[in-house]
Amino acid sequence: MRGIVQDVLFVGARASLLIAGVLLVAGAFVHGGEARAGMIMQAYSHGQMNGAVGASDALTGYRFETTEDIFVQRLGVSIPFPDIAQPDIEITLWAEGDQSMIASAIVPGGDALPIEGGSRFVDIDTVRLDAGEGYRIAMYIPAGASGLYNLNDARTESPFIEFGARYFRPNAGGSSFPMTNPQPDITVSGPNFQFVLIPTPGAATLAFVASIMFAPRRGRAHGG
Repeated sequence: MRGIVQDVLFVGARASLLIAGVLLVAGAFVHGGEARAGMIMQAYSHGQMNGAVGASDALTGYRFETTEDIFVQRLGVSIPFPDIAQPDIEITLWAEGDQSMIASAIVPGGDALPIEGGSRFVDIDTVRLDAGEGYRIAMYIPAGASGLYNLNDARTESPFIEFGARYFRPNAGGSSFPMTNPQPDITVSGPNFQFVLIPTPGAATLAFVASIMFAPRRGRAHGG
């Protein structure tokens, strides 16, 4: 009888732990949402702009931080007017602290690439950006080509990206760390990027612990 009572108590405690574990795991997944399941997002998106600035041999970009750790998978350039093709434009991503280049890519001109949320993107080797760190991204419009960017027009910004000062450098001569003519109150739609959130380990860890904790017990003989 004593063994049976012990087993009943064990099953009750185990059931309580199971319920608690399920709630914790569910909470972790709900907190992450579908974004943590690998949904691709972009820094900002927009429709056709009301106006844009044409420039040649110019560098324009902005400072930003992320509110979550992210993986950047693609770099892109804004297309203010879908019927006007951009030239080949170089997009470069930099770490603000040591001004080191993190990633760079050429977004080819023309209309071969699809427009996604107002921008065209190219793949890069995935890079990690950490929450709370400062980064800068810029687009270089080559000499002889009229590239377009927009200032302060309507757009939808990602809640995971905090935009900072805008930078502009005429007669740039090539891509470089954006730091000239900072304008803290002006947004720029030019360089863009797509990213996914880095999943937190909480849900996977809880599921693993639960699988061990609630594994079936081996049967044993009961004493009288």
